Amino acid sequence: MKTPAILSLCLIICLSCTDKHTDKKENADLVFDKLLGTWKLSDEDQFEQWSKNNDGSYSSRVFAVAGKDTTMMEEIKVVSEAGKWNFITLVKGQNKGKTVTFTSSILQDTLVQFENPAHDFPRIINYRLPSENTMQAFIGGTTDTIYFNFSRVITK
Repeated sequence: MKTPAILSLCLIICLSCTDKHTDKKENADLVFDKLLGTWKLSDEDQFEQWSKNNDGSYSSRVFAVAGKDTTMMEEIKVVSEAGKWNFITLVKGQNKGKTVTFTSSILQDTLVQFENPAHDFPRIINYRLPSENTMQAFIGGTTDTIYFNFSRVITK
């Protein structure tokens, strides 16, 4: 009598301990689809514009607006490879014009984090969506962390 109860308890414990940070396609769609649209950085005329590509990857352009001038600052592509999502960024004037890749380490319905411990700065890129029109982000290294607060200005 005790054996089935113990086996059931073990099964329940094992199922409840599954990693909530897995890179399942449905989790990725949830968080990345919530990023779609244009976001404005608080107190600055800097924007992130996220879109979904036909191949299922995601892209973002980071740009600043000063009067009638728009300056491209960064191009981002988020792609699925080997069960993980890669954040591939090209920042204008940095890294000798080469892209840098960060790999997903946390992927939830309102939170995504990418890491590249070999990169000088940042080593961590994190996006959190506490509400439909609010995005909090940070980039971090071994000693410094820079925080960003965004508001959605245009949906998809």
